[in-house]
Amino acid sequence: MNTIVEKIVCLLTIVFLVYCKDNIKKQLHIGLFMNTGPYSHDIMMQQVADDLSSRGFKVTMLQIRVFNFNFTLPKSNYNWSIVQYDYSRPETNTIMNAAMNQIWHGPVPMGGGTFNYKGIFTFQQLYESHAKACQSALKDADYMRKVQEMKLDIIAIDYVLNECAIGISSILKIPRVYLSNYPMVEVYTDNFGVPSNPSYVPALVSHTGSKMSFFERVLNTATHVALIFARVGLFWRSDKMFRDVGYSAELRQEERDTIFYGTPLEFLLDGPRPIANTVKYFGCMKCSGIKPRHVSDVYGTTPNKDVIVASFGTCSSASQLPERVIKSFSSAFSQFKQYQVVLQIPGIEKYNNSLPSNVITAKWIPLMQLLGDPSVKLLISHGGVSTTLEAINNAVPVLGIPLQGDQMYNVGRLVEKGVADVLFVNSLSGEKLSHKLRKMLQISQNDSFLNPDQYYAVKKYR
Repeated sequence: MNTIVEKIVCLLTIVFLVYCKDNIKKQLHIGLFMNTGPYSHDIMMQQVADDLSSRGFKVTMLQIRVFNFNFTLPKSNYNWSIVQYDYSRPETNTIMNAAMNQIWHGPVPMGGGTFNYKGIFTFQQLYESHAKACQSALKDADYMRKVQEMKLDIIAIDYVLNECAIGISSILKIPRVYLSNYPMVEVYTDNFGVPSNPSYVPALVSHTGSKMSFFERVLNTATHVALIFARVGLFWRSDKMFRDVGYSAELRQEERDTIFYGTPLEFLLDGPRPIANTVKYFGCMKCSGIKPRHVSDVYGTTPNKDVIVASFGTCSSASQLPERVIKSFSSAFSQFKQYQVVLQIPGIEKYNNSLPSNVITAKWIPLMQLLGDPSVKLLISHGGVSTTLEAINNAVPVLGIPLQGDQMYNVGRLVEKGVADVLFVNSLSGEKLSHKLRKMLQISQNDSFLNPDQYYAVKKYR
């Protein structure tokens, strides 16, 4: 991720110099509008802030914080500032906990191969929380005064479900770029003049590949159309909300005027789609520069023992784990005693007595470093963008169990490339998980299972 951040910052620097040429003699003031609380998004923005600060820019982070995931950003060595409106409260925590519960029953919002009504309802509740937080921030005279007095020259926005940030940048009348820890989203790229043909570009919440059957194309087209209508509805509601509090903003046009749309996704991992100079891929395979750490050094396990890493990110919670899921993990992992399993889910430590002796639990793990350990033979993952890139960077095969949002899409791209398999959480069982593990571990341990292209790729990166 460090090299990805460097690529992001280099392009941002060029854009800043071009669009802020009238202020070239002064220190440029850059705003980074964070998302509403997800740790993986916040940490990426902090890394960008650190890098920009190290290059002499004045940096201010902005955030309307809706959800508190109980993860604290590491202390920075740089003097950027943050202007935060904290809307997190018991009501939003209740909604967040409901979402954390729902993801263990089927990916939110659309489900894994099934229509997930509860997931869609949960997603609607999440958006309502965002809208209420935005309205509250816009009505807070002190917060808006601080934002307007910053005199930003340009702003980078973590755009996912962050229409409020687009509107605030419109109020400030400054150039903006889009940047998020997310893959390309068709309902956003459409506004950048980059259409996503649903006959071969999978919808964000879909796990299908680029080569679809007729029925899959019909479903993908219906999903694409539904997402377009949903986004148009978000624009209409957001525009009305800004007008109601005394601001004028036409967010769809504002989005079209954005300089570029950036993603940390690796270009070669994405499916075929049209692109333009307004769309930037910052992914960089085999160039992270992260020094690997051995699992045995971090957790005191038996040196040279093969390892399975199971990591489900920071937006999941073991406090919401159904008994079916924990029993499935326990049953499957107990059949692979020859492997050490590192299981990461926030709060999973409370299940230590229920898991087999070969399982080590952790709230958080240094995944980028651990995947560089040659003893790691398989990654079981929710399929977040950062995790996907880290696995590919270290040539570690993936068994994806997507839980929400873009994760089905990310796992689908790996399956399409032949380096992953998928198991949906709503059909998870000990028997199915152990079957998938045997299949994936055979591939990771025996190169004869690889086709020529996979064999060459693995040999190149090992």
